[in-house]
Amino acid sequence: DDVMREQREVIYRQRQQVIMETENLSPQLMGMVKRTIDRAVDGHVSLDANKVNYEGIVDFAGSVLVHEDSISVADLEGKTADEVKAYLLARAQEKFDEKASHLNSPEQLLEFEKVVILRVVDAKWTDHIDAMDQLRQSVGLRAYGQNNPLVEYQTEGYSMFEAMVGAIEYDVTRLFMKAEIRQNVQREQVAPVEEKMNAPVANQEAFAQVGRNDLCPCGSWKKFKNCHGRNKLV
Repeated sequence: DDVMREQREVIYRQRQQVIMETENLSPQLMGMVKRTIDRAVDGHVSLDANKVNYEGIVDFAGSVLVHEDSISVADLEGKTADEVKAYLLARAQEKFDEKASHLNSPEQLLEFEKVVILRVVDAKWTDHIDAMDQLRQSVGLRAYGQNNPLVEYQTEGYSMFEAMVGAIEYDVTRLFMKAEIRQNVQREQVAPVEEKMNAPVANQEAFAQVGRNDLCPCGSWKKFKNCHGRNKLV
């Protein structure tokens, strides 16, 4: 319970900071972009020979940062890992500035940043809750291997949380850089999760084709099996 409480406090506190921000989220978003680039480049560097996998980095950049036709191995060849990171960050900043220029005001940019960050955080946190619940149910078996279930839960729970944070930053980067800018960007006011879980849904047929692990149509950002589907699925 303490593990989940601490993780929940971190996520909710940072989520609230995003919601309440009234001026600028660009430094925070670009910080996510930088850390995503650093992790991607580090993952394509051979530790024994310090050899850079330029092809892999180009694939990453084309799918997450820039248009796939705008970057090639020739742009990176000869660069060290740190130089590649600096180059990709500069390209990402150019892309960021381009998207910002398509919006009419700083307020619209802020709203777009909130849409992207909150959408990703809510989806990843929902998946993490399910994963931690599965870990809780299975960790007791570790005692048969002379391992302390509590220590195992704390250790793996921390690793899973760190992995979730990395996944959030990756998806925020990809979604922001690749999303199409529209002038009618507007974030929905999200009601409390419990309120949405108990709210009636006008069209019950909306549930007919929903899978157990799909997001609930009510908009709670919970999986169907943990929301309106709790009493409908065996």
